[in-house]
Amino acid sequence: MDWPHRFLDYLAAERGLSHNSLESYRQDLERFRCFIHPLPLQKVLKQDLFRFIQDLEKKYSIATQQRQVVVLRRFYHFLMKEGAIRINPTSHIDPPKKGIQLVRPLSVQEVELLVKSCKNSLERALVLTVYASGLRASEAACLSIYDITDNTVRVKGKGGKERVVPIATIALEAIDIYLNERSDPSPYLFIHKKKPLARDGILKMIKKIALKSGLDKNVYTHLLRHSFATHLLEGGADLRTIQELLGHSDIRTTNRYTHLNKEQIKYSFDQFHPKP
Repeated sequence: MDWPHRFLDYLAAERGLSHNSLESYRQDLERFRCFIHPLPLQKVLKQDLFRFIQDLEKKYSIATQQRQVVVLRRFYHFLMKEGAIRINPTSHIDPPKKGIQLVRPLSVQEVELLVKSCKNSLERALVLTVYASGLRASEAACLSIYDITDNTVRVKGKGGKERVVPIATIALEAIDIYLNERSDPSPYLFIHKKKPLARDGILKMIKKIALKSGLDKNVYTHLLRHSFATHLLEGGADLRTIQELLGHSDIRTTNRYTHLNKEQIKYSFDQFHPKP
């Protein structure tokens, strides 16, 4: 029986999750299934989950780790309700603590290096669009060619909420070049091998570009979004403006950038201030 499929059907029918959320759940479950293969999902033990979480810590941000654990807990709770398993392997396994972390954003020079390392018009358009408008990977994956206007992009955010944000001229020029070279008639903006780029595909592409650039950092989509917000803050933008651009429903979420910016200042002071 295809339990992930039944679980997603349950989430859609009973919980009313959006298409984006369902796709995130599907990709998270598929990532776990690939990791434990050939072990069936119903045969997973607690130690298998610990191995998976340790692997996540090496590759993904704390936010991704948290979401993955939450998805697995909900999935195995569903299997318990359906009688597919007798012992829940996720019991007593908590998502990693997030707290306030010093996330060092990319500098403007590092973003420029990332762009220069793009091998084709698709990669260049993707990197510039994500950075220039502060998009989540899921938001970039959903973009249609009709969402782009002369100087704005219409973004479908969390919970199906839409927002319209400015897009930099350099990103628009990169999109124009990419679309002129592309022959695929799909309405989706970012197409790779005749298929729309999904959230995981976007993350993998950006990681591949970062590896080629030689940047000694774990570069992921949300780091570009974080760098976008930090550079705006450093340039004098107010928090309310950044909140609207990022699509945060709560100003407290945006407010962490002021804290992180102070932490970055302290980090730079400790690193570079001469100590007599």
